[in-house]
Amino acid sequence: MKRFYILILFAFFVVNLFSQEDMCSLMRERNEYYFEFELNDNYDIKEISAIVSIDKINDDRVVAYANAEQYERIISLGVKTSLLTPPSMLVEYDMYDNKCREEYSWDQYPTYEAYESMMYDFAERFPEKCSISELGVLESGRKILVARINDGVIENKPKFLYVSTIHGDETTGFMLLLRLIDYLLTNEELPEVRKVMDNLDIFICPNVNPDGTYYSGNHTVYGSRRYNADGVDLNRNYPDYKNGSHPDGNEYAPETEMLMQFAEEHQFTMSATYHGGAELINYPWDNDYKRHVDDEWWQYVSREYADLAQEVNNNYMTDMNDGITNGADWYVINGSRQDYMNYYQQCREVTIECSLQKCPPAYEMPDFWSYNINSIFAYMNQCINGIHGKVIDSYTKNAVEATIKILDHDEDYSVVKTQLPYGDFHRPIKAGEYIVMIESKGYTTVYDTVSVDDGERIDLNVEMLTEESYTMKDTTIVTCNAYFYDSGGDDDNYSDNELSVITFRPSAKGAMIQIEFLEFSTEENNDILKVYDGKSVIDSECVATLSGSSLPEIITATNLEGTLTLSFSSDIATNDSGWKAIVRCTDPVDVDEYHCNDMVSIYPNPTKDVIVVESDTGDIISNWILYNTQGQIVMRSYKEDVLSNIEVTNLKKGLYFLSIIIEDKQIVEKVVIE
Repeated sequence: MKRFYILILFAFFVVNLFSQEDMCSLMRERNEYYFEFELNDNYDIKEISAIVSIDKINDDRVVAYANAEQYERIISLGVKTSLLTPPSMLVEYDMYDNKCREEYSWDQYPTYEAYESMMYDFAERFPEKCSISELGVLESGRKILVARINDGVIENKPKFLYVSTIHGDETTGFMLLLRLIDYLLTNEELPEVRKVMDNLDIFICPNVNPDGTYYSGNHTVYGSRRYNADGVDLNRNYPDYKNGSHPDGNEYAPETEMLMQFAEEHQFTMSATYHGGAELINYPWDNDYKRHVDDEWWQYVSREYADLAQEVNNNYMTDMNDGITNGADWYVINGSRQDYMNYYQQCREVTIECSLQKCPPAYEMPDFWSYNINSIFAYMNQCINGIHGKVIDSYTKNAVEATIKILDHDEDYSVVKTQLPYGDFHRPIKAGEYIVMIESKGYTTVYDTVSVDDGERIDLNVEMLTEESYTMKDTTIVTCNAYFYDSGGDDDNYSDNELSVITFRPSAKGAMIQIEFLEFSTEENNDILKVYDGKSVIDSECVATLSGSSLPEIITATNLEGTLTLSFSSDIATNDSGWKAIVRCTDPVDVDEYHCNDMVSIYPNPTKDVIVVESDTGDIISNWILYNTQGQIVMRSYKEDVLSNIEVTNLKKGLYFLSIIIEDKQIVEKVVIE
C-alpha cells in the first residue's frame, strides 16, 4: 500500500509541470481526462464508477479517467477534480525501429511498424512453430495481431492465451509478451519452454489497443492514452452478467468485437491479461463480492505468481494483500474482460498488474522481464495441471460434445466442455477429491471420482453409451449402442411364465453385435436365457445358455449379418432380478480366414502410396475397413461407390487386412504396404 502513496505524491508533483488551464486544454484535445478527487459523504462512488473509469482507490483518494462527455457529467455532479499529468507524458521514451535486430536488448519500445514487422518475422523465421493471425484492421490501419505457438501438434491440448495493453498507456505487459514470443521460439532447448510447447496450444496478443498505445503517432508511445480511438475504455466494454450486454452504455468497440469473436472460436482453458498502474494479481470477480467457485484455486495460482516474482525482487508485486487481491475487494467495476472470459467463455482469466508506473521508461523493461519470467511460465503450467481427458462414443470412437461438471462445486459459468474435433477437455482445479459428471444429450451420464493434488495432472478417458434401452420382448432391434434389460427393466424382476425372443441387428454396415452383461441373476436351471449367433433361433447356432448368478462372458456375433438372437423362458414359480447388459457394435477383427472373391479387384498389392478397391460386378462397395495385425482399425470409410482409392502413404510398412462389404458379402484380403 505504501507504493500507492508514493505514486500519488509523484502525480501531485508532476501536475505542476502544467497549469490546470493548460492541462484542461491538453485533455480536451486528447478526449481523455486523467484526474483525481477526494471521496466524501456527498459522493456516491457507485454512481461515479458507472460514469468514469476508476483507475485506483487509495483510502479517500480516487484516480480516474474519463472522455470529454463523461468528464462533463462528473463535473455536473459537483465532483471537485484535480487534473493530473497523463502517465505516458512523464518521461521521454527510447524507440526501436527494427534495425540491428541482433543488437536489440528489449530496452526500447518498438514503433508500430517495428512491432508489426517483428510479429510477422516470428512466423517467417519459425513457420513450424509459429503463425500470426490478424483479428482485424482498425480504421487507423493498425492491426490486432496474435501469435499462435506450439510444437506443431494441437490435438488434445488446452488452449492458453496471454493478452496485454487493453489500456493503451499500460505498456509493460506489451513488452513482456512480445519478448515472451521471442523467448519461446528461440529457446526450445530450455526445459520450461519445452514443457509448455509440448503440452499447450499457446496464443499471445501483445497489444489489444494499438490505437491507444500509438495515439501520438506510430513513431512513439509518448502521449499514449488509456482509451481506444473512439474514447472507449475497452476494459469496461464487455458484456456483464450483472449489468447487461452494454454496461458502459457504448456499443462494442471494434477491438472488443474482435476479441470476443476470437474467444468464441478457440475455447480457451486459461488466459491472463496484463495491465499497469499497480503490482498485484487481480482475480475474479471484478463486479461482484460473491466469490468464484474456484476462489481457492485463484488464490493459490495468484499467490504463486506473486511469490515467484518476489523471489527475484522482494519489493516487487507487493500491493494489496502482498501482491494479490479479489477484484471487487479492490474496487468494483463493470464490463471487465476478466469477468466476461470467466462467466461467458468458461475460461479462467486473471488480471496481472505488472508495473506501478503505467508507461515506464523503456530501459526498465529488462528488469520487469526478470521479475516476471518465472511467474509467466508457472501460470502457463497451471493450464497443464488439474483434470483432463477425452470423451468419445463407445462404438464409433468419435469425439462427443459433452459437458464436464464437478458435482457440489461448479456453477454454470465454471463447467467446461469438450473441444471438437478431438473431444478433449481441460479443467484446472485446486487439490481435492471430486465427483466428475460427464453428460451429453443422447448419452448416459458418466460419473467418476477423482483425487488430484496441486501441481498434478489427472487424465480421464471416457467412453459414453447411448441412452437407448430395451427390455426382453418379441421384437427386432437395430442399434449399435443400447442397454438391454430383462422384462422388468432396470428396477423390477422379470415375470413368471415368460417366453420371448429378441434379435439385435447392427445399425452400422459390416459391424457385429456384441453383448456385455453387467448384472445377471435368474432362477438357476429353470429360468434360462439362450443366445444364438444369427437372426433366428431356428437356423442359428446356440452359443450360450445362461442361468443362475454367474456373470456371463462377452458374446460377439460371428455371422455375416452380425446379428444375435436371444430367447428367454421362465417357469411358473420363482423369478429373480434378471440382467442388465450393454449391446454395442464391434468391428470384425477375426482375420484368421480370408475370403477371396472375384467381385472386387484390389491393386496394386504390395503398394507404397495407394490401394485401389474396384467393384468388378458394378455392385456398390458399402464400406471398407483397414486393420493392422493387432486387429486395430487404422482407416475406414462408409462412402458407397464402385471405386475407392485408399491413401496409405502415412502408414507404417507391413502387413494389413482389408475388410470390404459388397452386396452384403464380406471380403477380407491381405495387403502389404512397402
